[in-house]
Amino acid sequence: EHPEAISLTDSTKAVIDQLTALELQKTQGELSLSATEQALGHLASGDDQAFARFSREAPNLIAASYFQELASLDAEISRARAKFPSGGSVIKSLEEGRANLREKIRENLSSQAEGAKEQLASLQEKLQELEERLGELPESQIYLAEAVRKVQTSSEIVGFLLKSKQEAEITAAATSATAVLIDPAVPNNTRVSPRATIFIALGVLLGTVLGCLAAFVRSAMQAALHTEAE
Repeated sequence: EHPEAISLTDSTKAVIDQLTALELQKTQGELSLSATEQALGHLASGDDQAFARFSREAPNLIAASYFQELASLDAEISRARAKFPSGGSVIKSLEEGRANLREKIRENLSSQAEGAKEQLASLQEKLQELEERLGELPESQIYLAEAVRKVQTSSEIVGFLLKSKQEAEITAAATSATAVLIDPAVPNNTRVSPRATIFIALGVLLGTVLGCLAAFVRSAMQAALHTEAE
């Protein structure tokens, strides 16, 4: 006789579905927390290039948005420094605004990190409750339930990671700079145009030529006789 096939009840399948959803949420929360903490680290160290690269690649839209604000303000400061090389109140005001923006970014990212930690703790409690319910199943069903859970959870997480990777690549391509600032723009203080000397000389020459040409044409077109020889 063949052994009786083992199958899971609908209630057990429902618990597995809930566990899968919670595991996916936990993975998303852990990635978000890791991204936020990395952003805070780059911000604290003053490594703006690393913060910029991270903002384009990491799945953290808030950090990416903050980087756009910083980049816009940095560009404005560069223009102001080119216009006022000796400094001044304008540059000082812009730099103070940049410092305030960095502090705002730090506070918001810190708050986001704390919120992610609280959410992860809540998810962990729910996971433990559901795992205890699975533990009450007969031993023969526990092994099957765990196997089904692992396959289902892994499939969902892999799908999420692939989707996140594609979104990060699209975001990086959309936010990549199309121009690189090598040197700030500096106004040319050497007068280029108009060149008065050349224009005056050309005006005198052109006036002489036109005057001679007009006199010749006028003389040639006159039909009157002025002398006995004519």
